[in-house]
Amino acid sequence: MRDRLTRIDGLRGLAIIGVIAVHATGFGAGQFGVQLFFLISGFILTYVASKDIFYPTSFFIKRFFRLAPLYYITLIICYLIGFNNQLEESVPIKALDISNLVWHISFLHGLHPDYLRSIIGIYWSLTPEVVFYLFFPLLFLLSGKSLVKCLVAALLLAPFAAPLGRLIFGNTAAVGLWIPKSPIVNMYLFIFGMLVYKYPDFFKKNVWKYIAFIAAALFLMCATGYGIRVANNISRVFFVNYNYGYVLLSFPFLVYSDYFLVKIIFNNSLTSLIGKISYSAFLLHGIVIAAIKNIFPIRIPLMIEFTLIMIITVLVCYLSYIYIEQPMIGLGSKIVKILDEKRISKTLVGKEFPAEI
Repeated sequence: MRDRLTRIDGLRGLAIIGVIAVHATGFGAGQFGVQLFFLISGFILTYVASKDIFYPTSFFIKRFFRLAPLYYITLIICYLIGFNNQLEESVPIKALDISNLVWHISFLHGLHPDYLRSIIGIYWSLTPEVVFYLFFPLLFLLSGKSLVKCLVAALLLAPFAAPLGRLIFGNTAAVGLWIPKSPIVNMYLFIFGMLVYKYPDFFKKNVWKYIAFIAAALFLMCATGYGIRVANNISRVFFVNYNYGYVLLSFPFLVYSDYFLVKIIFNNSLTSLIGKISYSAFLLHGIVIAAIKNIFPIRIPLMIEFTLIMIITVLVCYLSYIYIEQPMIGLGSKIVKILDEKRISKTLVGKEFPAEI
């Protein structure tokens, strides 16, 4: 399993490089690194929960200390310095006030179109992640067949995000941006990631290799502007956003493939390192990009700028990972350990043990 976890770190590395690329260079295909993160979350959380007795309280504590500390630090810094980078010019910018900050601190900003892209626009994806966490204890306890039914239900519900959003919030540009980023549209990705972990024999079948090749080809054609309209329309029926579907269909092959080239790309120390610091990179790369663009007001070659952004992001985020993420994860684990010891002591109260012979 160690090689598989290295592969997952490599996939995280690919996902965050894509996300940074789209924000630094405008490379459109990179934005779907977020959907790859959602698939990975479903996979890795199921793996972690399967290793030991699953307690929902322990799960939520560990998730809080994984996500919240660094996120809250960046929010407070942005609030204090007045950093409010919304990304989309088509949507009126939301004022950086206490109300905006509360929406973000609660992780609920992604439920409201007006707050979706405010402060740091890329933080919208934390809301679908947290919504998945709320459902995870129930989903984890389901049988395989029931989980498949949940996947089908999530796929069927996804198209209703559009009429529901317009009914609640009105038919505005902000709602149009919110629809593909809403938890309703993205939930099936998490569930599919869970299934990929639960059924390795099925997802290791050779057919997934061909499915992945076809999906990757269509994805690249779309990314380069040569998309096939019929294929895209068919995919959109099943996945709302056809690119989400292409990422999903490629995921089992990317996780389980033993192809030499796949191993070279994902099972190496560099992509693994970038994968390990990917959460810090996700939170901080927008600030790094804004800082570099302010330092170099004169346009520099795009690849030089992107390389500079990657180097600085990796250096800053490695320090953040070592000195903020890891200690906070450790603190969460210590709290969970204390709770586990209390559970054990309660189960022993009142029990009689035979005398030693």
